[in-house]
Amino acid sequence: MLVNIRAVSGQFILSVKEQSMKLLISGGAGFIGPAVIRQIIRHTSNDVVNLDKLTYTGNFESLADASDSIRYACEQLVGFESDQAK
Repeated sequence: MLVNIRAVSGQFILSVKEQSMKLLISGGAGFIGPAVIRQIIRHTSNDVVNLDKLTYTGNFESLADASDSIRYACEQLVGFESDQAK
């Protein structure tokens, strides 16, 4: 599978060749992740599973349009010690 992600004029351009896959994105609710996930959902036939701790930048609301897709799933990671708690 060939995946090409590039930025053009402030937008991510994603091109994927070959059959669809299930992609695991960690930190997908952070700063850059939502843009990448939206591009994957809009422009490929791939499924996306988004895992995120939802710390200071994490926000599943930024993925509201992707969450309408049956090819998108999100899970919050729990039970991990925060770096700030150490």
